[in-house]
Amino acid sequence: MIIEAGYDLYQLLAPKLLRGKKPRDATWVVVMDEDLRFMLIAKVRTSVHDSVESQATQIYKALTRETWVRAKYFAIGRLDTSFVCSERSGDDYPGGHLDVYDEAIRKAPALQDFELIGHMHSDGVGLCSDVPRFSLRDYGGLEHLPRSESFPGPHSFAGDCCPACIRFNDRLDANRARAESIEALDRQLDG
Repeated sequence: MIIEAGYDLYQLLAPKLLRGKKPRDATWVVVMDEDLRFMLIAKVRTSVHDSVESQATQIYKALTRETWVRAKYFAIGRLDTSFVCSERSGDDYPGGHLDVYDEAIRKAPALQDFELIGHMHSDGVGLCSDVPRFSLRDYGGLEHLPRSESFPGPHSFAGDCCPACIRFNDRLDANRARAESIEALDRQLDG
């Protein structure tokens, strides 16, 4: 799945955040690669009331959990029953607490190699968010994000039929070369 819009992030996070009458406070991270491909959604092992530094450390662990592909982008979902979104939400809601949290996360030293798309905050019933609602390409400041593309088939096994197949094969070749160099280094160290 390629994340193309804030709606995609909402689909992933809403089931975790909108839990009804007895929700448990939690923080979730949606992890994406350099092409905005969804990698995983991870529950961060920290309280929403912990320091930003503590949360940043746990978010970093979620972002580096999968080593087979490098994470680049992420979004955060916070479930916090002490702040009632459902009474303060709406298009005119300024969302100041979102900006303060986002800025602190963006400045966290552990997360400097990653980019926060935004975050959703829920009280279990309502939701307030600074994640773009629609296509990411429609928002100023997000022009640098990758765009998805689609190429109709058929596609050849040679992998040179379209730009998508060429990039895929280039990435596959780079991964194979990295694996071979690691195996060669292991053999050298063992022998």
